[in-house]
Amino acid sequence: TLISDPDINIGLIRLILKRSGDELKDILNEFLAESPEMMDSGLDLSDLDELTPD
Repeated sequence: TLISDPDINIGLIRLILKRSGDELKDILNEFLAESPEMMDSGLDLSDLDELTPD
């Protein structure tokens, strides 16, 4: 898309998009980071022995 309106500052738009992208990257990295307390179900594999009949 070609933007030819002289009132639109392309440099400012690029700066805003870059900052938004950097902020989104940080948010996603934090969200997708492995967090041990959330990943641990509290069960040990030895608990399965008690649940299965011999």
